[in-house]
Amino acid sequence: MDCWKGGRWRQALELYQDMVKSGDAPQPDIFTFNIVLGSCARGGQYEQATQVFDYMTSSGVSPDTISYNAVVGALARGGLWRKSLSYFQKMREQQLRPDSNTYNALILVCATAGELGQAKDLYEEMIASGTEVEIRTCNALLSAFCSAGNFEDALEFSDEIKSRNIEWDVTTMNSVLISQAVLRKWDSAIQTFEDMKRSGLKPDLLTYNALITALANGGKGDRALQVADEMIRSGIDPDEQTVALIQALSNGEYATGMEEMHVDEEGNLDIR
Repeated sequence: MDCWKGGRWRQALELYQDMVKSGDAPQPDIFTFNIVLGSCARGGQYEQATQVFDYMTSSGVSPDTISYNAVVGALARGGLWRKSLSYFQKMREQQLRPDSNTYNALILVCATAGELGQAKDLYEEMIASGTEVEIRTCNALLSAFCSAGNFEDALEFSDEIKSRNIEWDVTTMNSVLISQAVLRKWDSAIQTFEDMKRSGLKPDLLTYNALITALANGGKGDRALQVADEMIRSGIDPDEQTVALIQALSNGEYATGMEEMHVDEEGNLDIR
């Protein structure tokens, strides 16, 4: 039992298989199936999770929300957004109510896969259902907006997050700063940075790179260099992007009309 709760999926699966094969041992019930499914999900074993789920249904045990969340979560961890949605559809057909874990897994996998329209639809459905929205869900959508180059939409969505009184974290702030940097909203970027510090959040390398870029794009080179100095004094080591920015600004070679800025899949601002 401890190995099941601890997420050691291989041991959990072996114990489950022993139960299934043994004619004397009690057959798995919904509680047992859910523990095994959860262990497989936490271990990233989506193939095993779907096999256990399919055996459960074929043996006459009806899955519940926990069962579906486990298999959807396992598939989402594997990046299989289409298959995740297929199990989500089965869940709804059985009139089971999705919860925040269901939506979080689906929105995260769809956003990561670049399926922004699907992720937005799921988010709107989540809101309409009254399910509590977590900041990690919002961050997945923000990152997807940025990766797709929809920076105005990202800022509009950040306003919605704020209107719902969902507390921002560093990831949220960075996505907003990146959008403001690309859109050359340097004054808004400064405000975001100050709000970040007032809220007790600690800026990281991405935070500073985005703010420096926003200031540089706004023609505020001296202010950008001051921020770079603040970053170094705070103990954050510059990366290649920071060094390139500082050198270009120091030499008066920074081009504010740079058109090659984009955000990669990991949310990093690439200005080279």
